[in-house]
Amino acid sequence: LWYVTPNGAGTQNGSSWANARSLQNAVANLNSGQTELRLLQGNYLISSTLRIDWGRTVRLIGGYSGDGTTRDYTLYPTNLNGQNTTQIMYIEEDDCSIDGVNFINGFATGADEGGAGLVLSTNIAQIRNSTFRNNISEGGRGAGALFLMHGFNGAVLIDNCTFENNRSNHKVYPMGDNGGGAIHNWSDNVTIRNSVFRNNYAENEGGAIYSWGENFHL
Repeated sequence: LWYVTPNGAGTQNGSSWANARSLQNAVANLNSGQTELRLLQGNYLISSTLRIDWGRTVRLIGGYSGDGTTRDYTLYPTNLNGQNTTQIMYIEEDDCSIDGVNFINGFATGADEGGAGLVLSTNIAQIRNSTFRNNISEGGRGAGALFLMHGFNGAVLIDNCTFENNRSNHKVYPMGDNGGGAIHNWSDNVTIRNSVFRNNYAENEGGAIYSWGENFHL
């Protein structure tokens, strides 16, 4: 268990709010196995993509007030902000979960890129109580907000989330390009429930969702 604030604090060993790690520090130093990161409310400016690689499973939990364990993701929003220049997060490990963390103003570009807010290259993952807003992909894989890729024989759950004002712009790439204003899905066994899609747009297919995977439930 590590405590995380936008800029870190104290010794930055993650042992308390007074000695919290920055998010970049926490992700770079994740242990093998599963680590829970408790994220203080606030605006986390992301200038380089946060990558969580194989062997480092994480639980990202936002919405903490900074007063002990007091948490309310609505009253105390945790925003990961790509500043309209950066793809925010890329997760390759299975069994990761995200709860009460918002992905805003992400940007992705490149022939084989997509998912300006978040890329999940996993078989098993859960995203709950989170918002994806104002993310833009100009990548060949589309996926303005969220790219679900390479998930076979697993299970991905998206529950009580909002996808708003995300966009996938058309760019000409040698291998073609895809759509999905909010989500481009390659994964099997995906369930989306209790969630809202509002004002998402793709210049290719799928204004909100573009899906190839089997057993996709909405």
